[in-house]
Amino acid sequence: MEIDKRYGPEIPPNLTSMPEKAALYATDAYFWEGWEDLEEIAGASAAKLLHAHSLILFRPDAVAARRLRPALLWLPKNGFSVVASRQVSVDRHQVRALWEYQWNAALRERKDACDLLMRACPSLLVAIRTLEPTREPAACRFAMLKGSSNPVLREPGELRGLLNYKSRMLSFIHSPDEPADVVREVALLLEEKDRKGLFKTMNSSAGESADAVNALIDDLYAHVREHSLNLSMAVDRVEAAARRAIWT
Repeated sequence: MEIDKRYGPEIPPNLTSMPEKAALYATDAYFWEGWEDLEEIAGASAAKLLHAHSLILFRPDAVAARRLRPALLWLPKNGFSVVASRQVSVDRHQVRALWEYQWNAALRERKDACDLLMRACPSLLVAIRTLEPTREPAACRFAMLKGSSNPVLREPGELRGLLNYKSRMLSFIHSPDEPADVVREVALLLEEKDRKGLFKTMNSSAGESADAVNALIDDLYAHVREHSLNLSMAVDRVEAAARRAIWT
């Protein structure tokens, strides 16, 4: 697909391996807002910074099922460190934008269910960095190591396998596929001041302390009751709630 220069410039090279995505992002306001902020912080090193970093969005199902700390312990064993973290509340418009290019054919019921899930409580957004230089961008490497969204295709050692992920809807985590997606999703999920602060932290040699990340997790857990996402137990809870509603 050729990029029509009337509608937007070409995105910087090496941010995506997909010509179709490059054409779409050439006209994507979220991508360009993120890229302009990143260039302001990192200058000519912006693409290099992206190569070494990615994001993980721990969704409300991961918060309720208490999967945050097991996932963070998995990261250094697989070549990543946590650089920064933020609590983010994702609304229905961000849900649509986050999966805008994947959900064109999604059923309305799936979109509605995802709206309810993503708005159930705040999510935890974590920026990660590769511990050692790699030829493959961090976003691509993490996307491969986290495991497929289809539980049948899981492989030993993948993060979603560790988290005991069994449902395509309750997948616990979302991450960008490529560096271009990192730029776009930072702009989509964070306001200008917050995303510039995140980029500044990513651009520094230091990272956020483990205490700071744990404090955010403690706060999430304090406000969100723990739930088992086991299907039979969930059905039992729904039946119990229905009985209470009938008799009150």
